[in-house]
Amino acid sequence: MQDHDPGAALDDVADDGWFTCCRCDAEPSASALTGNLSKLVTECDAADAHHKKKLRRGKTKADAGAVAARGRVEAFANTVSKKLLGIADQDRADVRFAKYMTKSASELVSLDRPSLRAWLSGVVDAGAAESDKAIAAIVKPAAGLRDKWDAAEAARTSAEAAIAHHRTTVKEPLLAAINAERRILLASLVQIAAKDKLGKKWPATFFRRAGKGKKAGLVAPET
Repeated sequence: MQDHDPGAALDDVADDGWFTCCRCDAEPSASALTGNLSKLVTECDAADAHHKKKLRRGKTKADAGAVAARGRVEAFANTVSKKLLGIADQDRADVRFAKYMTKSASELVSLDRPSLRAWLSGVVDAGAAESDKAIAAIVKPAAGLRDKWDAAEAARTSAEAAIAHHRTTVKEPLLAAINAERRILLASLVQIAAKDKLGKKWPATFFRRAGKGKKAGLVAPET
């Protein structure tokens, strides 16, 4: 038997623990050994449900919001390019165009977030000092788009932090407790096997595989 790795999925850990509890219930000599493990399996189920239904879905929602926010910025870049080209009579060297479109729209949409946001902030700053009312109206949405994008990215960061917090404060301590309980149970089963002459392999039949990932070996104690 092996310990569950910290990277193991909670539902796998719960399934393995439930198997062990059921296996013990099926053996009169071991049926009284699973009280603590059964409680931990229930806690594992609850932690898994919270992780999947709230935290992971929250992260998915935040990811979708951030993608949508960036999409609106990219659409804005294309719109600004087309409208300013119209004002500049298709002359990309015209200062009325070049002041805002420091790169082509196709280049802008390929930038990483920091670079695209820097461009957007530049549009906001230039627009604040714009004297041409027509151009000012075209670039005016930049500030709102930037704020909404920042808010969407902040939501994504918060969702990622919530998942990390759950991992370190709930999942990892729970897995450690389950591993410890499995070791205690294994020691008891080894003693029963020795007493009742059930063979050295008998204790191992109470455990399925440990969770996927790197695993630490668990050796049955000597009797």
